[in-house]
Amino acid sequence: MKKAGKIIAFLIIIALIVVPLTACPGPQGPTGPAGPAGSQGEKGERGPMGPPGDTGARGMVGPAGPAGPAGPAGDSADVPLDAQIVVCYDDWDSYYGYGYAACCEVETGTWVAVLGSCFPPNERVVVTFCDENYYWFEDETNDCGAFVYVTPIPPWFGYGDYDYDVMSIRAWVDARVDEDDWTVTRGVMYANWPLFLYDSVDK
Repeated sequence: MKKAGKIIAFLIIIALIVVPLTACPGPQGPTGPAGPAGSQGEKGERGPMGPPGDTGARGMVGPAGPAGPAGPAGDSADVPLDAQIVVCYDDWDSYYGYGYAACCEVETGTWVAVLGSCFPPNERVVVTFCDENYYWFEDETNDCGAFVYVTPIPPWFGYGDYDYDVMSIRAWVDARVDEDDWTVTRGVMYANWPLFLYDSVDK
């Protein structure tokens, strides 16, 4: 009986030694295959805006667009609308003195009077003839802005070989006259008068 007890005691001791040894974990085995992906989670909140990036290179200039509509008309020039000139025959009478009659037709060599009104007072006025603004004469207005200038129509007025033509008589303020070719190169035209000029002398 004693012998059987010793054997049982020996087996218990062996079990107490062997069981803990067999219970220690061994090395990790290989990873198994990945399982299927799960469903997508809910969208998270928007994060803060990042700092601005560097400015990019400037692109090429594009083609010009179509012209826009015309703008409103600007203010009119500071020229009195009632300024005027008139070309008159210079009809001298020894008893009555000067007598003027407005004319639109005159012969070269005839004496005429050019009268103006409603110009700036005490202002230099330059008068030209023809469409090229050839200088004719100049005069100064009085305190009422009026002037009168008596002069003959030069025989060389006119065009080329023609014996007659119509021309424009113009009155300018702040005019600049080119003394080389007798033309007005700058100024404000205040008034004008049409004049039909003819030459009775055969050329």
